[in-house]
Amino acid sequence: SAPTWDTVLAIEPAPVRWLDDEELEAVARSIATLVDLRSSYTLGHSMGVESVADGTARRLGLATGEVATVRRAGLLHDLGRCAVPVAVWNRTRWADAEWERARKHPGLTELVLARSSALGHLGTLAGLHHERLDGSGYRGVTASSLPIAARILAAADAFRTKLEARPHRPALSDEAAADE
Repeated sequence: SAPTWDTVLAIEPAPVRWLDDEELEAVARSIATLVDLRSSYTLGHSMGVESVADGTARRLGLATGEVATVRRAGLLHDLGRCAVPVAVWNRTRWADAEWERARKHPGLTELVLARSSALGHLGTLAGLHHERLDGSGYRGVTASSLPIAARILAAADAFRTKLEARPHRPALSDEAAADE
């Protein structure tokens, strides 16, 4: 809630210390690791998304700053998964209410990161990681509204997810994941 957020910020010792780029990425990796540790099915997932997104953005010739943004969003994209009980992520089948709760995790990632003026742009991008060009994603955003960075992040997440076992299916081979 806003009062809790404001209280935490108010008790931060002065002077306020800003993270440099390396420190920010180290913190993002720590957060990604913590999020991924919640389920044995997601161990290393966010760093895998980071790696695929980074490599893709570089190969497509994105500017250095945009590559960094895609990479950091890859690390933080699943932060909203923390709002969904681990038992849900570990089930082979979901009830409708569980499915709806899980579908909200990208928006929750965006909401959490939006609280920070320094990280809000990462939340906007990370919140699009389940969108598809045809509008069939979690939020229904279509191709015309998806910047290249969001497309890269969504593809990286989809690819990495296919390489990882889930409760309802085994991991796919590199070739099968790429085909999908």
